[in-house]
Amino acid sequence: MKQLIKWIIDFIISFLKDFMAKTKIKKLEDEVEDATKKADRDIKKSDEYYHDFMSDYAAYKSDLRRRSASKGLRKGGKSPKTDDKQPESSDKETKEVDS
Repeated sequence: MKQLIKWIIDFIISFLKDFMAKTKIKKLEDEVEDATKKADRDIKKSDEYYHDFMSDYAAYKSDLRRRSASKGLRKGGKSPKTDDKQPESSDKETKEVDS
């Protein structure tokens, strides 16, 4: 009789240990699944960011090539040329002198 009770107690203990182990395994599997989903989302986002960056970089390089082909931006002079812009009073004086 003692042997039967010992066997039943051992069976219950082993069942509980198995159940707890299966529960822990299930929790770990769930964590792994969640981590995998998160990693997949992160990879997808990083791919999108990479493609956006590379398209911006390609546009930048293209712009640099275009500018180097056209000798860059126009450079301004140090001061305005006198031929380009004269004060209004000098225009009137020149017209009066010419007349």
